[in-house]
Amino acid sequence: MRQFLNKGVPSTFVSLKALYINLEKRQIIQDLAESYLQFLKSHSTFPAPIDETTQPNGTSSQKEPPTTLLWTLYFLSLHYAHPKTHRDVTRSLDFIEQAIQHTPTLVELYLTKARLLKYTGDLSAAVDAIMEARELDLQDRFVNTKVGKYLLRADRNEEALQILKEFTRVCLRFFL
Repeated sequence: MRQFLNKGVPSTFVSLKALYINLEKRQIIQDLAESYLQFLKSHSTFPAPIDETTQPNGTSSQKEPPTTLLWTLYFLSLHYAHPKTHRDVTRSLDFIEQAIQHTPTLVELYLTKARLLKYTGDLSAAVDAIMEARELDLQDRFVNTKVGKYLLRADRNEEALQILKEFTRVCLRFFL
């Protein structure tokens, strides 16, 4: 998990999600991720492994890049949203907001925020979040499709049609 967070692998959560069937394993993952976050915020390092020589404060001597904190926040946001039976959307939203404050230009953060707001039933706020994602990358087909879907869910059919029509025109020009 450390290596994936350090390298900025967005699919870290997806790779570990199968372990969430076992609640003990889920708790171990949560405890690890929370300890990583605490150490990254206070020392910019991971806690030192047991077999490694540690600093007096219990940290590793290797400083982590700032993106490690970002991906740890993102991971914890997804962690607290799964599984559905243990979902804590409030905590998830708190972590995703911290991640957005850290790096406000990452599209994935706004997509996750929109999904979390959808879980709360606040479709209008979900649309606002996904529109922010769209503004970051107007040419992304996936994001534009999601925007249309969220607008339709929020019963904003005219806006959805306009965006999908505009995006279709852009795609057609690209392929012609």
